[in-house]
Amino acid sequence: MTDKIDDVSTVSVMVMRGNPGWMTGISGPDGDNVATYELDGLPQANSLVEAEILVTTWLAGRGFTLSSPWRTVDYSGSGEKAVQTEAEFVRK
Repeated sequence: MTDKIDDVSTVSVMVMRGNPGWMTGISGPDGDNVATYELDGLPQANSLVEAEILVTTWLAGRGFTLSSPWRTVDYSGSGEKAVQTEAEFVRK
């Protein structure tokens, strides 16, 4: 079980609406959470798109590239606003 982003070569990322802002979860190939402590330094995102950009940029700085597009997996009750997206990244 690892909790460091530098110990894995592929990650799955989930961004979801939390309270008060957007929360990010990153898991490694075995499904364990990675990068929990490193993510504490990311600024609070004001929107879902901003959260996706921050996480994508943060991972790019650690040698990862987006291997699947961000995709919406959950919408608000009205069906109009995305509340959760996911993407896959691999180390270059």
